[in-house]
Amino acid sequence: MERLNNLKENFIVVCPESEKYGLMNIINPLAHVKYMSKNDIMKNAFFDFDLKAIMHVKSNFNYSFSNSKEILNNLYGIKKHNAKLDLLYDIYQSLLKNDLLKLNPLFKLIFKNKKVLVYRYHEQDRELKNALNILEADYDFIKNDRLGYHHDYYSYKTISEEVSALFIKIMSLVNSGVDLNKIFIYDYPSEYDLILKKYARYHNIHIEEKNKRVIYDLPVFKRFLGYLKDLSLKEAYDQISKDKDFDIFSVLNNDLNIINELSLNKDCLIDAVISIAKNKYAKPVEYDKQIRICRSAVSDDEYAFMLGFSIGAYPVIKKDIDFLTDEEKMILNHNTSAIENMINKDQLIDFISNTKNLVISFKYKEGKTIYYPSILTKELRMVEIKGELEDVRYSFNCAHLEVAEHKDLNMMYGLKSPYMNSYSDDEIGFMKYNHSFKGLNGINDNSMKLSSTKIEDYNNCPFKYFVKYVLNVNEYIPSFSARLGTLFHKILEDSVEKEINLLDYSDMINENFTTAKERFFVRMLLPQVNNVIKKNQMMMSNSLFKRVLTEEKIIIDIDDKTKLDGRIDKIIFDDEKKNLAVIDCKTYDLKFSKEYTKYGLNMQLPIYSLLLKNKFPDYENIGIFIQNVLTKEDKELDDLYQLNGLFVNDSEIIKRLDQELGSISDDKMITKSRFIAKAKLKKDGCLDARSGIDKKELDGLVDIADEQIKIAIKRIRNNEFDIKPIKIDSNKNCAYCDFKDICFMTNDDINRVSVKDVDTDEI
Repeated sequence: MERLNNLKENFIVVCPESEKYGLMNIINPLAHVKYMSKNDIMKNAFFDFDLKAIMHVKSNFNYSFSNSKEILNNLYGIKKHNAKLDLLYDIYQSLLKNDLLKLNPLFKLIFKNKKVLVYRYHEQDRELKNALNILEADYDFIKNDRLGYHHDYYSYKTISEEVSALFIKIMSLVNSGVDLNKIFIYDYPSEYDLILKKYARYHNIHIEEKNKRVIYDLPVFKRFLGYLKDLSLKEAYDQISKDKDFDIFSVLNNDLNIINELSLNKDCLIDAVISIAKNKYAKPVEYDKQIRICRSAVSDDEYAFMLGFSIGAYPVIKKDIDFLTDEEKMILNHNTSAIENMINKDQLIDFISNTKNLVISFKYKEGKTIYYPSILTKELRMVEIKGELEDVRYSFNCAHLEVAEHKDLNMMYGLKSPYMNSYSDDEIGFMKYNHSFKGLNGINDNSMKLSSTKIEDYNNCPFKYFVKYVLNVNEYIPSFSARLGTLFHKILEDSVEKEINLLDYSDMINENFTTAKERFFVRMLLPQVNNVIKKNQMMMSNSLFKRVLTEEKIIIDIDDKTKLDGRIDKIIFDDEKKNLAVIDCKTYDLKFSKEYTKYGLNMQLPIYSLLLKNKFPDYENIGIFIQNVLTKEDKELDDLYQLNGLFVNDSEIIKRLDQELGSISDDKMITKSRFIAKAKLKKDGCLDARSGIDKKELDGLVDIADEQIKIAIKRIRNNEFDIKPIKIDSNKNCAYCDFKDICFMTNDDINRVSVKDVDTDEI
């Protein structure tokens, strides 16, 4: 340290970023000093890389995004030796050939005629020494002085007692006038993450974020994924740029620009965006006054606390389980696990020996896990002090929690404590629990886009909507059935314009179905689509509804802040009579009941009707149908792939939809449609009364849809997100919910509805 104090010439100091500003206060201000970290040295001695390099390894060598990044991080000094290193060398050469590594051959000129002092890095750090040698630097390691402070350690029975004692000591310091910014907690083991956050909240203080927030986990990214499903990458980015949390999201900007240049299909694009978001971190939230995390010694007027001083955590023990083995690391001049363990141990002893105001604590138990004191307790001759909790508490919440624990022990085991009657049962709400949820205020004032799926999810259970669409906790990973449906929809859409050859879709199959099992089932099921096309062509040749639109996206304004959108699989038009019918294709069975619509369920077809009414106001909707394009039944083609649904009870209109109806074949009138389920004629040529429904009733579904949409919007805007799943008769609404493990729903929460004598069409 004395050598740093007396710097007068031009020097380069290599030190951790966290030490830089401390050194600037002690180094002679007249000296010309340049600061660098180990990371700066490594990437300039070898190479740096960006997203393009990661995507190159991913796409050309068939690795995942995270594995590709890990490979790049281990290519420093790569050379051939065994099969694995040979492959890594080939990857390195491929990156060089494609100019994807950022090289800086002129960087070594910075070190010419300059002395390099290495501070707070260990002299056994092979990686750093190797990089400095490559740069031909004249360097010395400054040995850390050990001031010789001695500390004993406090032991507690449980983690709760240990953390409670920590906050009693911290709040005592604050009460005595110590600035919160002068209080530190040493980088603690992971089992303390949640309990520290809980106690900090109880005491209304902040602790510096130890773990960086992954962009993928943030609600703003979930909202972006929602936009990306329906919009291009640029459109989705422009939309999310209006979000109040865009500043957090904007760290992806450069990477998204690179992805946009790669011209990926939608599924691959979403996969790439998700991969990047899982490897990008948001800037941590910082407060003017907060307890900070430290990893090196603090000043003599500052205070540090070390939690969980146990074997395996102090020092951290690194094992030979990395991507590169210790043997391979030796060959490449990387730090082996033995070197890392030596560095960790020496740095920890440095911290303990150089920190004046340090409190070290240890817990024997957390849950069923037993802990043992660190081996350093013997090496540093540390004495165990049995920790005792003081009577004073600085938080009502903590006091209530501890009293409740004493009451629990008394109720379950008859153990009595002098503290158990500090508060009455009513004061702490003992044995009382309310799992109801009312949402968060002020979160639904922004623009909102609804669809039939979102509205039905809300009506199924408001809490489900909140978790899925407001918190955006659901990950968009298309299931096999969803990807199969996309494939079928694409082929059926193309069949309207051209003749279909299923071999043309091999690339799409290989991109979207990655396992041999998935591809086997796709190829087994795919021939059915030819039968569906044949059936549809037969119908169109017998119908006066000649004009066809497929995958028609319609967006309408419900109010100034709410849009309703839908993508309709197929619309057929009778332009002469100004009639239309809507057809939704499904690769799975679906039960449809018009009686359910008044409860906001079975909303897809009624909402499509509403969208069509706005898009084509001059046309009458005469039918809403579902066509099951995938079936397990072994029947004749005439009985398969029919249109199931609701249609007007107007013989003339239905005969235009299917001209075979009422025609003569083999001296007999055809009274049953091959294409429209339940469409039958009586002997007089009129529709059977059980075939269709009244036009007013069909139009009424549009009114019901409009009403249900407005009700849902009002409730969402009013923040009504109760745990209130609807159960109609025997339907299993909650059985397949992704969020049933977090709502703690009880039978009393269920909104039970009985629909008797339902006219249910199994579609």
